[in-house]
Formats: sequence, structure tokens, C-alpha cells
Amino acid sequence: MGLPRKLKAMAIFVDGVHYAGECTEATPPTLERETEDYRAGGMNGPVKIDMGGKEMILTLKMAGHVAALIAKYGGALSGTLLRLAQAVQADDSERVEGVEIVCRGRLVKFDPGKAKTGDMTEHEYEFALSYLKWVDNGNTLVEIDYLNMIEVVGGVDRVAQTRAVLGI
Repeated sequence: MGLPRKLKAMAIFVDGVHYAGECTEATPPTLERETEDYRAGGMNGPVKIDMGGKEMILTLKMAGHVAALIAKYGGALSGTLLRLAQAVQADDSERVEGVEIVCRGRLVKFDPGKAKTGDMTEHEYEFALSYLKWVDNGNTLVEIDYLNMIEVVGGVDRVAQTRAVLGI
């Protein structure tokens, strides 16, 4: 029997700047496929046809006022580099492993939350991503680059043949 690997610590880097003491929460992107129901003659029920990936969003919650992040609002499509470094550990082992999520995107939403004197201010930042790489203990599990039509999952580039057919 093994125990789950739990998040023990994390650090966020935005364009190479470290915000470990200020980031209170990070929500990595949900990976989801865009599908369409399809049922033709001779089929006893519908199947889901894969139409590609859905949008990827990374959300950060920061304690206090972080002017450098607010200044990134808008900007270029892949203009902000984000790196979420996480230390995970199962309590039945002393081994600490790394999970790293590297993304590129644009800050599309800044929510300053409530402002109340004496209370902890928490700002929320939402980044729409064009690139994602998910690395578990040194092994790349997923790499998605929407702009360059790359989708590597488990070491297999699922759109390599499509790029070859298109000549890109």
C-alpha cells in the first residue's frame, strides 16, 4: 500500500521573478478536450468526436498588492512566462519529488477582490495559456503548444502526422 503524494510546498515564478512568499494559491489549468457528438446510420448510439483542446487557464491568488503583475494585464498572447514549482511527498517516505508546470500566456483577468482596512488583501490573476508543459519528477507528461500545433502526451506527439501533412 502507498500513501498519496501530497503538496508540501510551492513557489511561483512569473517571467523569472520569484513570488514564493506572496502566492497563496495556484490553480493549474484543466486539460479538457473539445468534443462533438456524432451518430450516423448503423450506429446504436453517439460517440464523441475529438475536435482538439479547450482553452487552458492558470489562476494565481496573491497576498497583497503586486504592481508588477497588474502591469502584465493584456499584453502579448504568449507574453508571460509562468512556472509553478511544487514539492510533493508521500508520508510513508522521506523522498520529496518535484512537479513543475511551465506555461506561457496572457493575463486576461485581474480581480482585486475586496479592500478593507486591516484585512488581508488577496488579488486574483487569470492567465489564458497558449503553452503548457507538465513535468513530474523530471519526466515530461504533457507538452501542449497551441500556436505551433504540438501536443505531446506520454512521449507521443499526437499531431505530428497532421503537421507533416500540412507541411508545417
